[in-house]
Amino acid sequence: MSASALADRVSSIRLEPGKDVGILHVPTVNTEAVQAAGRVLQQNHDDIHPFFSYMDRDGVHMHNHLVHHALTLVALGANSDQVRHFYDINTPYQRPAVPINEGVLGNLSQSSVYKKSLGNEDNYTSFLRFFESEIAAKGVPGVLQEYMFAEDFKSDDMFVRMYMGLLHPLIHLGFGVEFNQPAIVAEALAQAAVHSDDYFFTFFHEAEALAKRPGVPKKSLAELVDLAAADENCRKAANSEIFDKMLDGVLKNAKAEFLNLAVQYRVEEDEIETRTAELCNATAYITVGAQRLNKSPRMDFFLLHSLNVSIFHGVFAKQSWIPNSAKARLLTYTGRLALLTHISMGAPALNLDVIRNYNAVNTESSWETVIERAVNHPDDGHAAKMIRALKYAEQVTAPYTGRAEFRVKGADFLKAGVAVVDTLNPKGGKAGPYEDESWIRGAGFDDVWDNVPDA
Repeated sequence: MSASALADRVSSIRLEPGKDVGILHVPTVNTEAVQAAGRVLQQNHDDIHPFFSYMDRDGVHMHNHLVHHALTLVALGANSDQVRHFYDINTPYQRPAVPINEGVLGNLSQSSVYKKSLGNEDNYTSFLRFFESEIAAKGVPGVLQEYMFAEDFKSDDMFVRMYMGLLHPLIHLGFGVEFNQPAIVAEALAQAAVHSDDYFFTFFHEAEALAKRPGVPKKSLAELVDLAAADENCRKAANSEIFDKMLDGVLKNAKAEFLNLAVQYRVEEDEIETRTAELCNATAYITVGAQRLNKSPRMDFFLLHSLNVSIFHGVFAKQSWIPNSAKARLLTYTGRLALLTHISMGAPALNLDVIRNYNAVNTESSWETVIERAVNHPDDGHAAKMIRALKYAEQVTAPYTGRAEFRVKGADFLKAGVAVVDTLNPKGGKAGPYEDESWIRGAGFDDVWDNVPDA
């Protein structure tokens, strides 16, 4: 491919029917839906910012999910009208793309300018064009090796930023790699570059350093979240009134307890396949197990992101060009953040009985009907992503069902999928703390369950 053709490829969304359908998809993916997704995602790439909030006004980055939603719909068998419709209902509240800052873009190859430009949402389009040009010159593997996996200051900075904003840059990167879209990989890198949750550097690096001490035990993620739920300091570290429950809750009130648990979750280079499956199972356990007896099932909005990102570790595991050291570190960081998120939501005790004993609204429920209902749900894509992640977790963890650390087993996955779609707010709409959404926020806090109907 010529340099000009490669540059055009990097700035264009080009989904190939029959090829770019994802690691987990229905048997027959709609060709016209693939084409429709390509069109809407090109519009998103050219015209829309990755955040629809403003940090200086709202104090938080709320994310554009148009890419995630469209590609998930394609994989789950949506038709072209559905792809277009759900894109259209989720664009009115988005922010337009910011103009390129030529002074920034022209100098991002200088380390001092690159570093100074990080964490500023107004630099998104400049970073996007920069990473497009880098991918055009070096390819996706070369750019990710340099900017994420090289284990120097620059790559370590990007590696940690991928986890900011509740995992959204990493999820975005996963979609780009999974669907073979260099333009979406460039979006993910640019999105990560403008996140600014700087405290992530501190706790990730502290955990990494402490884990290297001799004699640190090693446990599964399922064991560690159960230990967190049994620890009073973890349970009381945050509450529903704290805005940033990680920073001002856990890391202020139970940092030692969190780090003591986090260092025990480590993935080695020779266990990628097994630990990928374990992560998928454990994040399903964390999400669908965070229920209350005698209450209707509800999924925690923050916890479900750990599940939704888990499928992409299956994607990363299959890429021969990603070093095993990077795959292991990605798994380790995701597991540690899943643990931190669990504690920040009140470290709820996890119990699968609510899901296992749940009486479905439709007694004929199957994966086909669950997927169909998720595809038709008029939200911003969280529900469909969750259903696809659950289905993938069922598939990838099946060989390990006899192992104790794989808590979610067999029929549990479909039961969980049914409970998810049964309890969705039919009005849909975007997720948000002030929206009439389907989710709870803080499954370990008693007051959060007050408005949830009894079972």
